[in-house]
Amino acid sequence: MMKTRAQRFTERTSAVLARRVGRRGFIVRAAIAGSAMMVDPLRYLLRPGSAYAAVCGPGADCASGWTVMCCSINRGINQCPPGSIPAGWWKADNSGFCGGGPRYYIDCNASCGACGCDTSGVCAPNCQNCTARCNTGTCDQRRVCWNQFRYGQCHQEIRCVGAVVCRQVSCTPPWQVDPTCSQLALTNNATALHDAPCLHQPGAVFAFGHAPFEGAPAFTLNAPLVGIAATPSGTGYWLVASDGGIFTFGDAQFHGSAGGLPLNRPVVGMAASPDGGGYWLTATDGGIFDYGNALFSGSEGGVVLNKPVVGIASAS
Repeated sequence: MMKTRAQRFTERTSAVLARRVGRRGFIVRAAIAGSAMMVDPLRYLLRPGSAYAAVCGPGADCASGWTVMCCSINRGINQCPPGSIPAGWWKADNSGFCGGGPRYYIDCNASCGACGCDTSGVCAPNCQNCTARCNTGTCDQRRVCWNQFRYGQCHQEIRCVGAVVCRQVSCTPPWQVDPTCSQLALTNNATALHDAPCLHQPGAVFAFGHAPFEGAPAFTLNAPLVGIAATPSGTGYWLVASDGGIFTFGDAQFHGSAGGLPLNRPVVGMAASPDGGGYWLTATDGGIFDYGNALFSGSEGGVVLNKPVVGIASAS
């Protein structure tokens, strides 16, 4: 297949960036550059320093009337912020961000006070827990708590909601993200290229149901995250990257890592010991790394495997 001029330019630029900035920082730069090429290639190629701005796509200013992305106002987290709930969703078909499949947008609406709703299920502005404003500090300058609207496929047991605080974006169907959402689909392809730089940061953690969000790496990783293990209390977790680096959050304690070690194969998973005093890591060749009170009981490292190892579990 013949490559376009934009594709050839992106490949050459990526190779230069990789040499100049190294692995650290290159993941985010490449993601933003690739998104800029998808969303607004002429602006990216012809205007110096505009990749960050171009990646926000069309309708990124407040006057355009669209709602801001949640990650732009919620500490980089692509989830509904506190004080809001998923109240409806729509999709954009054939989105390049989702491999040609649909891209889903969940509206996170503000909660209401004791006031009643109008016929659309939205309470009066003076009963809502947020104030309308335009976002600042990023190219995603869209509206916050401004649009008084509800699609209504999520949390139908809650009759009254406030304005749309922000949008949660995913390639995963909303009913798999939040079980209160129905599968009734509404489509708006005009939003297919709406985007924000924070949607392309590595190291994201998503919490569902009663699982608490305890944090995620706030910096560019040397290698992608490949596994997570919870502490016995459920109020903390460890994250592991493919280079064996360990990141702790909540009440998770650091017991060591393989980061910096010359690995034969990348790490693909981790498991915590029953009391949380240690953990095991496994690589694709079956090699095992034990830390803390996690006991080494053997490995497949050095054995010729038919297929790579893909995970690990601890005995209770």
